[in-house]
Amino acid sequence: QLSGDSPGAEGPEAALRALLPRLRHTDWSIRRKAAEAVAEVAGAWGGSERAVQMLAVAAADVDEEVRLAAAACLPLAAPMKSRPAVELASRLATGDAEAQVRLQALASLEALTAEGRSRSRIAVHAAAACLEDANGEVRAAAARAVQSLGQGRRTAVDALAARMKHPDEGVRLAAASALGTIAVGDDIRKRSNKRIVPLLRHREEAVRKAAAKAMEALADPHESEAIATAARILARLRKSRLVGGAGRGEDGELGGAEGAYSGAGPSHGADGDSEEGELSESGTESEGGEP
Repeated sequence: QLSGDSPGAEGPEAALRALLPRLRHTDWSIRRKAAEAVAEVAGAWGGSERAVQMLAVAAADVDEEVRLAAAACLPLAAPMKSRPAVELASRLATGDAEAQVRLQALASLEALTAEGRSRSRIAVHAAAACLEDANGEVRAAAARAVQSLGQGRRTAVDALAARMKHPDEGVRLAAASALGTIAVGDDIRKRSNKRIVPLLRHREEAVRKAAAKAMEALADPHESEAIATAARILARLRKSRLVGGAGRGEDGELGGAEGAYSGAGPSHGADGDSEEGELSESGTESEGGEP
């Protein structure tokens, strides 16, 4: 319940209300300064979801500079854990027309999901999607963001494995390289292997090469040479020599991949595919996040 005009009594609400008309001013520079002021006011109070809503107005502005300011201001304006802020940054990172805005949104996604803040799979999916961006700087930033956001995350493993089938070589190799950096812990390594091994027998040679690169990056230091060599050999084999009359899956993988790989390294037991602890469909943030 809001009453009176004192910011002290209302928190930041009165000051934020006063800034709203400026976000719709005809002068773009005033709109940009208003977005920055929204973040300063909210940040002084530990963040505000109302401020995030107001920055969403700036994020839809016709002027690139205003949208850039909105993207940059999100980490300061948002509460420590804010799904709306993560969603807004994700939309800007994957959908804004200007590369500089997408770059800033990726940086803000990292800040919004830093330790102690939101741990949402929305951010992981957005960063992985940006590996497909047409702009090289954005792709490079996305690779760094995935490595930061995806450490030990099952969601990241799945998103990267899916992009190892991408038609663009740069996307495939970026996904393969990132997989090697995020697979921390036995459970995540097992999940990574489960996703990658079938790709060693994909019908496309380029996909098989990307899978071999990922296997090499994932290999345990004590067994890396043997596993990497086996993966490279398997990836180079022709389909006719590889499987003969074996069937082909819907995604282009050829049958028998697990059997062909089984001798390359030790068994790791259960696959550990559960997703407990991530953001629920209702949007509730789990304190612990993914394991």
